[in-house]
Amino acid sequence: MKLRYYLILAFAVCFGLAAFAGPTDIGGTPSVQVALGALGSDGLLHQMKVCDRTLAISHAFSGGDTWSMIAGESGKKIQVCGFYFGTVNLAGIQFSEGTGGTCGTGSATVSGVSVVAANSGITMTPSPFAVAFTSTGTDSLCLYSNNPTTVTGWISYTVQ
Repeated sequence: MKLRYYLILAFAVCFGLAAFAGPTDIGGTPSVQVALGALGSDGLLHQMKVCDRTLAISHAFSGGDTWSMIAGESGKKIQVCGFYFGTVNLAGIQFSEGTGGTCGTGSATVSGVSVVAANSGITMTPSPFAVAFTSTGTDSLCLYSNNPTTVTGWISYTVQ
């Protein structure tokens, strides 16, 4: 039983997670309860968010335009676990957030511009845990391209 506790604790330490465990007695059988979380910038332990949605991407940009990729939900933020975007032509692509069909209202950049070569791609390796991409609840997650191109790929995310 101690070995299981130490394996779970080792896993948590390897991934920078906080683990709290304590023995319990359920029907005379000893067991270990473990709650995994991560320390936030506020110094508090927060439950990790797991991505439960995937979106296939295929969008033609005319150049210098923004596309509302994932619609915002009232009071909730969009968090991403991973993505892959491939482009047909050379393009600089960038994440932004805002409202409206092109995120034109209350828009803010979420990432720097990533230059993607023609017939190439960019990826955020899938993680089991989400990273916040929008900072304002209700905002949509958008994608901008500075050149005409078609972007294809996928994005794994959750809205909480």
